[in-house]
Amino acid sequence: MNDLSPIHSTKRFEDLDRLGNPIMVADANLIIVFANKSAIEMFRRIEEPISQYIKGFSADSVVGKNIDSFHQHPGIQRRLIAKMVEPHTAALTIGDCHLRFRATPEFTADGALAHVFVEWQDETELYEARAQSSELFNRVDGVIKVMDDISMQTDMLAINAAIEAAHAGQAGKGFAVVATAVQNLAARSAKAVRETEELILEARALTDGGSDQS
Repeated sequence: MNDLSPIHSTKRFEDLDRLGNPIMVADANLIIVFANKSAIEMFRRIEEPISQYIKGFSADSVVGKNIDSFHQHPGIQRRLIAKMVEPHTAALTIGDCHLRFRATPEFTADGALAHVFVEWQDETELYEARAQSSELFNRVDGVIKVMDDISMQTDMLAINAAIEAAHAGQAGKGFAVVATAVQNLAARSAKAVRETEELILEARALTDGGSDQS
């Protein structure tokens, strides 16, 4: 009997239950022959939103299904798998669920496809957090623009006041001192705005970079 027969395969895949990462295995016909406990638990968590797009989807009945059920255009996926000779990483969005997977082919001694191991990552929470962060950054950007406008207007008022004080001569000296103080305050405010903008840009770059590396 071939060592890659379905019965023997299922037994050897049972060790994958010890792993914390969600993993499923499909055979050469792309039928899911095994899903470890972590994979079942992951699909249970997102079963409801997925079932809105994949009719009849059930985490507990994933084994035995064809992986075509995960794709709107299964023909593209099949052609990709047919040409796959090394691990392939990609993202998959189903409704509001954002998943990333790494598919690794296993071949028989004569080079035929035997199985495809798929390791999953649920990045839905990451996407939600990123969207919330983006919204927060946009709101902060709005506040910064208001602060920048106020700083510019204050500076212009201080300049106009200084000019008027100069025209008033000795009588305007006291007002000139106030105008200079206001102008200095406006300059400090403008500097603070620029520094805040730089910090926001750095924070946004770190957030986007962290998301891309996950």
